Amino acid sequence: METGILYPHKSLLGQTREFHLIVEARDDDGNGKMFDRATINVHVLNVNEHKPEFIMPSTANVTVEVLETEAKENYLVMTVKALDRDQNENGRVTYHFKVDGENQQETKEFKIDPVTGELRTKQMLDREARAKYNLILTARDHGSPRWYESVRRLTVLLVDENDNRPEFPGSLSTNPYRFYVVENNEKNTLIGVVRGRSTYLGWPC
Repeated sequence: METGILYPHKSLLGQTREFHLIVEARDDDGNGKMFDRATINVHVLNVNEHKPEFIMPSTANVTVEVLETEAKENYLVMTVKALDRDQNENGRVTYHFKVDGENQQETKEFKIDPVTGELRTKQMLDREARAKYNLILTARDHGSPRWYESVRRLTVLLVDENDNRPEFPGSLSTNPYRFYVVENNEKNTLIGVVRGRSTYLGWPC
């Protein structure tokens, strides 16, 4: 060989191993008496072929509703999960927030565990101060020399708890409903109307 270029003579696909080669350089077109030898160590790396794929959340944009009464410090909003079809470090996935173009583990209000994917509150959330939070979730593999990541947009919506049961106007014990009907009326005959009201946002029942 005149160029000294070293190349495989067959595919190394799937052979993530090390090769130890001894090469020799000899003068006089390879026939001379003067020569030198060197050892070349070739480490075949597994190629990072696949991006992480989100399982939870499964869609590109999702909204999670959290009751304001439950949104206390360290409340588990959801557990983020992604899979990567690569092996070893190429397939190891960690979870982050995308903040100003950078992967972070925390925002002002939320934190995410890079290993388990648990997304929790850092503090008690007040719906009166802010009712909606928009987060960008990132699942990143640890491929080398190139890594991949996938993103999901998550909206956390604080909602009021409906803690008021519907009530009939007045009291049924003092003002009961009384309807009178003839026994031989046709089916689907209107007998009367019962009305109630919930104190939750004044919605009628």
